[in-house]
This record gives sequence, structure tokens and C-alpha cells, in this order.
Amino acid sequence: MDDLKDQSAVSTTATNGVVESEEVRAQEALLGDTDPSLTSADDVAKALNVDPSHGLSEEEAKKSGHEIKAVKVPMLFSGRYVAENVRGEGFCKLVYDVTADRLLGVQMVGSYASEIIYGAGMMVQLALPLEQLKKIVFPHPSVCEVLREGLFML
Repeated sequence: MDDLKDQSAVSTTATNGVVESEEVRAQEALLGDTDPSLTSADDVAKALNVDPSHGLSEEEAKKSGHEIKAVKVPMLFSGRYVAENVRGEGFCKLVYDVTADRLLGVQMVGSYASEIIYGAGMMVQLALPLEQLKKIVFPHPSVCEVLREGLFML
């Protein structure tokens, strides 16, 4: 995604890598061939495992000829996100077609993004007008409130 060009992005956990590393250590221990250099999860590379997005990006929407407005909301707008994430980085970007009065796309980066994107996807697929989307009641406190903040910035 264009918004990640100048950022280093790592997931907060490397679940697959940790599991694989643990499996290797267990097998080696059973065979009596342990590698002391693999001693902690810090030895496992961390990577961004998902690219949560739905619909068109800002660039794709512009290229398709849509008259758009885009907003990028820092995940820090959610108090719960701040309380639960030491690194606190991340964002939610909404791409809105001004003429058609509908949400074209949503991109998210940060903890919980892969758990929230389904709701954004439904907003895009239902093609509801902005005023109807603004009437959706989001739970509080929740990280998905960044979507609501973005809707009210459009």
C-alpha cells in the first residue's frame, strides 16, 4: 500500500514463526539435537502478515475517474487502541465517492485491522449513502470507532 512506503511495519506477534520455531525446538529436543541459538521468540523474524483492505484505494479510485474525498484516521483516535498497543501506530483510510455518495474503499494498518475490515467491507458492498453510514452505532470503547471517526471527517 502506498501509505506504507516510508514506514517499517511489523506485526505485534509472529505467531506462525513462533509456532514453527517451537516445533523445531521440540523435535530437536526429542532427538537430543538442540540448537542453543534458538532460545526465544525474539529469534523469530516478525512481518506484516495481512494487508487489510476492501474496495478501491485512493489511487485506484482516482484512476477510475471517481470524484473522491479520502481521509486517513490515526488509530490513536481510539482510546482503547492506545491503551492496548504500546507501539500505537496504525491508521484507517476511507475513500469516498463524492458524486455517487458512497464509500469506495477502506484500508487499515494496525492491531485489530484484520478483525475490523469485515465491517468496512460491508459498508463498501452495501453502497449506503454517507448519512446512513453515520447512523451506525459503534460499540464503545472499541478500536472500530476509528471507522466512525473517519465517516464524520468525510
